[in-house]
Amino acid sequence: MDECNSVLIPMVPGSKLTKDVNGVRIDKTYYKQMIGSLIYLLATRPDMMYSISLISRFMETATELHHQAVRKIFRYLKGTIDYGLFYKKGKSQELVGFCDSDYIGDLNDKRSTSGYVFS
Repeated sequence: MDECNSVLIPMVPGSKLTKDVNGVRIDKTYYKQMIGSLIYLLATRPDMMYSISLISRFMETATELHHQAVRKIFRYLKGTIDYGLFYKKGKSQELVGFCDSDYIGDLNDKRSTSGYVFS
């Protein structure tokens, strides 16, 4: 994806990913490696928490639809390569927290999604 075009947002606002029962399956190991690299990135990019947690739900049943969502996130990251947190040793220690939730946002099992980050 070195030559891909960047996009302005990681996911289409309001879009919901669901289990794609009839979709073409992709290699689970390959999908898990992509998700793992994105999870590692969350230490410096907490703004990506929702998108990455949403696509990580489908690691066992990943299809082309889910793969396209992951590729869009990578395209977003390519355009925002300079974004992120930089932690410096010896600076003031201030605890800042953020949280968000999506009431009954999962279309498969009607569960709510919530997330938080503290730095």
